[in-house]
Amino acid sequence: IFKQVLEHTLNPLNFIADVVSVLQSQGMIYCEVPNLEFILKHGATQDFHIQHVQYFTIFGLIKMFKQFNLTPRIVQDIKSGHDFGILFSRSQDLLIPNIAPLAEADLVQFFARIERQQGFYQQLSEVGSMGPLFLYGATSTALEPLRYLEIDSVVDDAQHLTGWYMPSPTSWVQIASGDKIVSG
Repeated sequence: IFKQVLEHTLNPLNFIADVVSVLQSQGMIYCEVPNLEFILKHGATQDFHIQHVQYFTIFGLIKMFKQFNLTPRIVQDIKSGHDFGILFSRSQDLLIPNIAPLAEADLVQFFARIERQQGFYQQLSEVGSMGPLFLYGATSTALEPLRYLEIDSVVDDAQHLTGWYMPSPTSWVQIASGDKIVSG
């Protein structure tokens, strides 16, 4: 079982090969990942962050596992399509769901949304030229504005994040503790 793991691996094919090498003949693999199709269709650009080095569609993941003679037994929708999980086995006598590859129109729509967001952040950066920009919340969602804006301060209440860094277009911004907020 690997839940929310494969998207963090630099070489998923090597990772799967290692797992398959110890898989018994009747063994199964369950793999759960974020759904790239959902991200693209809903413009969920906050789901693109530094921790995820791979993104998968259902069709693409099935195709990848087929290289290792693994067949999907169950495809599970998780969080209303945001994620999906697939149970694979070596059995070839099971039906494979009819899943189509990602449509080009979805990609066009996704990149149009990114352009609109870039325009918004460009306008915001002009406002920021009047003074320092402050970002509250050091989560993956915060990475979106950090891609486009020079942020002076990032603050979060989660004490375990204090002292860590988040990327900004030209530097790294250290995360400060939420109790360090000073007005004025």
